[in-house]
Amino acid sequence: MKRETQWSAFFICVGVAALAFLVSVSSAAAQSNDNDQTNQNNGGHGDDGGAFAVRQGPGTNTGNCPRPADAPDGVVMPHVYCPYPPGIIPSDLTSELERVRREIRGIEQEAMGQAAALGPLVPTSPNQTLAGNGMRAVQVLGKLANYDENLSVLKNVACASCHMPYAGFSGPISSLNNSAVAYPGSFHYRFGKRKPQSYDYSPRYPVLQYNAQQANFYGGNFWDLRATGYKIQSPDSEQAQGPPLDPLEMGNPDFGCVVYRLSQAGYRTLFEGVWGKQSFDIRFPSDTERICRTPGGAF
Repeated sequence: MKRETQWSAFFICVGVAALAFLVSVSSAAAQSNDNDQTNQNNGGHGDDGGAFAVRQGPGTNTGNCPRPADAPDGVVMPHVYCPYPPGIIPSDLTSELERVRREIRGIEQEAMGQAAALGPLVPTSPNQTLAGNGMRAVQVLGKLANYDENLSVLKNVACASCHMPYAGFSGPISSLNNSAVAYPGSFHYRFGKRKPQSYDYSPRYPVLQYNAQQANFYGGNFWDLRATGYKIQSPDSEQAQGPPLDPLEMGNPDFGCVVYRLSQAGYRTLFEGVWGKQSFDIRFPSDTERICRTPGGAF
């Protein structure tokens, strides 16, 4: 029962974070880039769905880092940057990342089946309050978003990529945990700043506050308490908004790209059933797809 309650709280927080993205966005990505594509050190063209080839070791232009995906036409990729000395990046990183991707896709398909089994959602009031299976619908929606690789800039990393259940909702690659500790983001030359923390605990943490009796701060997420939860009264939901825009993690260039990708998701109908038909009432610019396939910080 405790585990089910924790899952429920977490997935609800993911759903609230997704709603916070929508509230923050009045249009799709505002930035544009009309420069010719720079393909230096990144190989040829062609959209390979975020996959990347195994090409490591001395004599390559990637040092001991895995080769990143080739840039799709019209997309600017960051310049190659691999400052890590030999021995830091494990030799099995590429195959292990692909293993985790297969696991994530399997769980996503499981969640799609759970969504199909929900039945119709019936709002009980104009403010979209749901009865009956409403709570379960929010949980399943959060699970779908958590295992959706399409929410990353190169469509190859999900939130769960660094937070798998069997690893205590932390990093699932042993060789990385024993070496670099941090995990690569959607653009794989960019590694996160620290080890992915478990979020098994995070939904239960209160808003950051000062306890006068204990003369100390309590609440918030992370050891440094940087996700305070002050604005939306949920540290977990506030924290969940960070990785999609972090250039070292999911790498999206703008909040609008997250909304754009959600509008294309196979679970769009469920999203609209939970949060309302107005969720994606947005006129996205004609070049939104190109913008949203350009990693943040690529300019």
